[in-house]
Amino acid sequence: MEIAIYNIIGERVKTVEDATRVSGKYSITWDGRNDAGQFVASGIYICRLQTEGIDKTIKMFLLI
Repeated sequence: MEIAIYNIIGERVKTVEDATRVSGKYSITWDGRNDAGQFVASGIYICRLQTEGIDKTIKMFLLI
């Protein structure tokens, strides 16, 4: 399973999760930082979840 955050122009901002998990409910929080640990700007971001059988994206608004 991989969960990644992208900016509106398609650049990967943060890999939030990249691990194998068993089926179940999970909660993951993104703190608004990029992979370098710096806070990103307010705006529209895309969250993408990829597993072996699922490829799902959602639009998010980050307000700081």
